[in-house]
Amino acid sequence: MIEPNDVVLLKISEPQIKNIIKKVLLQDFNKIDNLRNRYSNIQFDCLLRGYIGEESLVNWFNSYGICFQSINKKANEDYNMDIDLVYTNSDNSQTLNIEVKTSLVPDKFAMLEDEKFVRIAKVLKNFDIKLIRREQHGEKEKIEDLRGDIHIQIYFTFLREKRDNFLKDLEINLNIVNKTIEDSFNSLIDEIYNKTYAYLYMDNTFFVGWIDKKTLIQQINTKYSKNPTWNYGKREFWRCNIEQDAKQPLELIDYLKNMR
Repeated sequence: MIEPNDVVLLKISEPQIKNIIKKVLLQDFNKIDNLRNRYSNIQFDCLLRGYIGEESLVNWFNSYGICFQSINKKANEDYNMDIDLVYTNSDNSQTLNIEVKTSLVPDKFAMLEDEKFVRIAKVLKNFDIKLIRREQHGEKEKIEDLRGDIHIQIYFTFLREKRDNFLKDLEINLNIVNKTIEDSFNSLIDEIYNKTYAYLYMDNTFFVGWIDKKTLIQQINTKYSKNPTWNYGKREFWRCNIEQDAKQPLELIDYLKNMR
């Protein structure tokens, strides 16, 4: 079981966030949304926080002496970041693919405006690790077909609609012409950093829980055998309640270090 004091605040520095802003500006982020049209500012922020989730998570792992063989990133159809961290144990006998999901808090928790840890408690109790049930050759996958050996959930404690509405109304130039002019580019990065309140990610990025595939399969085939999935929008997800079914973040350190 996971309680609010088990979650981990993931640390990231101002220079790291500004470097991520630069990385996102240099990408054509307006073409990576397949489900619905979104404002450029929102698309930009989606990609920004995906990279922030990745980099802050890697910072945390590094603080425990855990490094990754490779990091592969792509945007899925929901424009959430899928981040694959490839981990190999010390004697190179086993490799794990770690998938990371990032989410914002639904606005129904708006009454908890200034209570981020109360908000986190609601997230743990009411939400799942986001495990998409995909289709293969027109047929829905079985839980045994789920890709990834370990699945991590990160939550940013911003309210989703409130953040989106703020970004919609924000006047900022993301269509960069003179990207090669270093002074003007750095000035723009500073402007985006401040106008979007990107610095708030330093105190609002939380690793809330994880699950390994073996345990997940057991849970789906026993505890959730009669009702293994839930739906949201156009997506179907495997059940894995964060509070009751997921594992505490710190347990993942021992899990990786004890791999044989």
